[in-house]
Amino acid sequence: PSEVTINGDVVLEIAFTSSGGLSFVKLAGDVYCMSKTSERPTAPVKGDIVMLYDNENKVFDANANIKINAYSVVTGLGTVKFHIEPGIWYLAVGKPSSRNTISILNLVSATSYFMVGNEIELASAPPHEIQNILNQGASLAPRDNGALSTGSGFCAGAALNSNFDKQIGFNDFSIHAAYSFGLGFDMMMINYGKNGYCSGTNDKIGMNGWLAEGSMYLWMSGSLDIRGNIPVPSICYEQVCVLGVCGDVPYPCMANKEFNQPIFTAAVAAMVKGKLPKPIYFSGDFACYYDVMGILKGNYSFHYDYGKNCTPVKSL
Repeated sequence: PSEVTINGDVVLEIAFTSSGGLSFVKLAGDVYCMSKTSERPTAPVKGDIVMLYDNENKVFDANANIKINAYSVVTGLGTVKFHIEPGIWYLAVGKPSSRNTISILNLVSATSYFMVGNEIELASAPPHEIQNILNQGASLAPRDNGALSTGSGFCAGAALNSNFDKQIGFNDFSIHAAYSFGLGFDMMMINYGKNGYCSGTNDKIGMNGWLAEGSMYLWMSGSLDIRGNIPVPSICYEQVCVLGVCGDVPYPCMANKEFNQPIFTAAVAAMVKGKLPKPIYFSGDFACYYDVMGILKGNYSFHYDYGKNCTPVKSL
């Protein structure tokens, strides 16, 4: 109803073989959102699309790329790919290796992806902050690629993070503060059928057969220190010459001494793998460390399990 919603220029291309048969059909062009046609150069959302049907090889491939820049307040990048060919099909709205991203004022950023099909990327490793704080090889829960390939499941992931590194200066010293926060998940929803059950029992699983499996994680860290110069009593030297003989003569003075005093450093992280609902099962690790002026410091970690795990069995 309005060009402001979406407008664009898309070209239709059709090619034929030398024998007169259909070779391919292609649609490609640029799209603009949230702007009039006359405002395209400053449109907050721009993108391009390419849709190709290769009749000779029986391949359909569609790609879209979107770029967001709403007055430098909200920025982001996104991709969508849908692919079908004999023996292969998948839909990827972003991927673990190239997630769709959005940022607000460069202070908070979010990433996400959604995938289904039989050619799917493996989940990426947890953020390095999780690895560093837990001090071990944290990994995400494995996927059931068989369920993905038949369309009876899908996987998705999202993350939110924020950080800052600021310094406030005064005459002789400055206060430096740093903070980092993040949380996210990588999950897969699988349909085991309305009569799906746990191996070795008759307990039905999931909600109408749908069971979520995956990982969740959280971390938070921060530090504060004071940096600067402080005048301290010292001995200075000045060269003095008497009757052609020169030497360094000491005298009391005040000298600036640099200092960097950490006030506190702390971090906490948690990593959970689990399934829900029916059964509800979690297995994870928690760790934290702290240091207050080198006087009060320590670290703590533990592993925990909740609920009863089971091996799902698909049943119609």
